[in-house]
Amino acid sequence: SFMAAMPAVINAVCSINTPFPTRAPTLLPTASPIAASQCALNDLDVVFLVDDSCVTDEQECAQRQDGIAELLASIKQSTQPRVAYVSFDNFPDVIVDLDDAFYNDLNRSENVAAHYAAAIRNFECTRIAGSLQRDLYLAIESTLEIFRNAPHSEGRHKKVVLFNHCNPEQSVFIEEACNISRMVHSESVEFTVINVQLTNSNINVENHTECLIDDNEERLIPITNLAQQSFEEIMAEFVDAVCTVNQVPTTAPTTSSCLEVGETCDDDSDCCSTSHLSCGTNALEDDTA
Repeated sequence: SFMAAMPAVINAVCSINTPFPTRAPTLLPTASPIAASQCALNDLDVVFLVDDSCVTDEQECAQRQDGIAELLASIKQSTQPRVAYVSFDNFPDVIVDLDDAFYNDLNRSENVAAHYAAAIRNFECTRIAGSLQRDLYLAIESTLEIFRNAPHSEGRHKKVVLFNHCNPEQSVFIEEACNISRMVHSESVEFTVINVQLTNSNINVENHTECLIDDNEERLIPITNLAQQSFEEIMAEFVDAVCTVNQVPTTAPTTSSCLEVGETCDDDSDCCSTSHLSCGTNALEDDTA
């Protein structure tokens, strides 16, 4: 009867809450440990540029996000360095900006790593899956704009960490994307490429978009599976790539293959107008000279 059950109901409702309520089980019930390290460079801005064009499996999404969260925590504990998070397929989506008031406030100094890592684990990566389209050119241009618009960006080291999975047939402007001048405020923007193998990946993880790393092989990191150990194994390599002083990258090439030996080119030439390149004033050298 209701009267007989009343003491049990009162006891259940009126008792003190347990400190941590039981949640519905997640795909990864036990989160991997948060790395407790910090970049040696505090005057550093980083954008995580994450390919979401072909992540169709929830388990793989959860594993990937867990790995990205660990990589974040390997370089960021407090509000410095600033780290933005951008998802992209055929358009970019800025999820956390460089001037985020909680994670990246230069006027505060408190530990935000656990909060940020938890947020990354909850970011969806299947919001647009199935379209199998991506525009790396637009994604990089938009990322450079983030650096341009971020307050206090000038004078800070600027890094992009590009997470690749797929190269769909509809992928736009891969080669042109590599020729974008990676300079903001007359300062270099350095890329580290992490190629991650998924079940439906169609890239060679050993060299995809290597044109963005300016012949610095240590800034191209392949991951052949999504096991937690795979991300742990590259962590030291990742920190070394991201937490060092920028090397000046190769910007848009200063010569074009349509030039003849000894010929110079300016931006008004027919040669330059048929490409995305800025030829400058350099001439092709005669190897026989």
